[in-house]
Amino acid sequence: MRTARKTEKRVSMWAELIKAVIISLVVSFVLVVLYSVALKEELLSTTTMTLFTTVIKVICAALAGILAVQRCRRRLWLWGAAGGVLYTLLAFGVFSAIAGSLCVSLALLSDVAMGALAGLLSVMVMGMLK
Repeated sequence: MRTARKTEKRVSMWAELIKAVIISLVVSFVLVVLYSVALKEELLSTTTMTLFTTVIKVICAALAGILAVQRCRRRLWLWGAAGGVLYTLLAFGVFSAIAGSLCVSLALLSDVAMGALAGLLSVMVMGMLK
């Protein structure tokens, strides 16, 4: 007789993490395109660029954290932070490749810390609301 524990399918958290980051990257692309359309139509000024890019990064890092822990049972905070960090690094790589220039600076470290914090806090808030 098999126990319920043995028949239960193990969730690969790395696969969940990669899936969450890819979904967050797609959402990020959509938000960047919407923002660029708003800039082109002159609904927003170019002085808002820093603010909006930061908001898009935080929203998508938080989304990556939340999506990564949907099927997780323990250490949600760790996987949420990992989702935020992985999203930040992948988004940096993808957007650098699109721009055609790779400029690694101290700002990347700041973005990684911000992504980790966004993923971590979003998961913690989600856990408190349950």
